Amino acid sequence: MAEETTAHLLAGRARLRKSTTVLLVGNIELTMAWYKGLGFEARYFPPGFCILRRDDVEIFLQHYDATSGRMTPAHTSAAPGMSTWKPMMS
Repeated sequence: MAEETTAHLLAGRARLRKSTTVLLVGNIELTMAWYKGLGFEARYFPPGFCILRRDDVEIFLQHYDATSGRMTPAHTSAAPGMSTWKPMMS
C-alpha cells in the first residue's frame, strides 16, 4: 500500500535530470590545473569563473576570496544561460 501511495505522489512531480556543483575556490588557476590532471577539460572565463567537464560530469568553479568573504563576479557572458546568474553570497 505504501509503495502505491509513493508512486502516485511521484507521478505528478517534475523529473530532475541534472545538477551542477559550484565549488568556491581561493585559487581558480591551481584548482583548474588539479582537475585537468584528473582528465577534466577546463574553460576559464575571467575574472573568476570556470566550467570543468569530463564525460557526463560538469563542475563550476567560482573564485572566492576568504579574506574579504567575497566572490569574484562571473563575467556576464561566461556561458549560455549564465547572464542572469548572481552569486548567493556577497
